[in-house]
Order: sequence, then structure tokens, then C-alpha cells
Amino acid sequence: MAEVSIERRFRGSVCLVTLHLWRVARSTDVEDGFREARRLGMLKPEDEAFVRSCFELDGRMEAGVPLDAPPSQDMVDELQRCAIRLNTADPA
Repeated sequence: MAEVSIERRFRGSVCLVTLHLWRVARSTDVEDGFREARRLGMLKPEDEAFVRSCFELDGRMEAGVPLDAPPSQDMVDELQRCAIRLNTADPA
């Protein structure tokens, strides 16, 4: 089985966090998701800032804009931790 690249893991993790934010907001508006996650204490301000920076990096990758630095395994790991926080603190 082939190894999955860090870039693919990063992009998949961004999608996973996006889906969790949509679920938290009960809407496909990511800003509503961040607002609700803040209200429920699911993400700390530094977590939100990190996720937003990852969303921006993902957008640049999608647009084919040259990157200062590629995503790292540490970024993927932190995105996964944020996804877990959004999933464990279920608002339902």
C-alpha cells in the first residue's frame, strides 16, 4: 500500500475540520461553526487561529499559489486534534 503524502493528509484534515464546523453550526457556514465552537468552548482562540491559517494555506494550495513552506506532519497532527475536540464536545 502506498504512503499517503503529507499534503493529502493536510487537505483531508482541513475537510474533516470543515465538516465538524458545519455540524456544530448545523449550517454550511464555517463562520457560524467557529462562532458556535467558541460559544461551546470547543476551540480555544489559538486553536481557531491555527485552523483559520490552515484554511488559508489550503486555499492557496487549491489555487496553485506558490507556498512559503509546505504543510508539515505537525500541522496535520494539530488539525486532527482540533477535529477531535470538535467531535468529542458534541453539541447535540
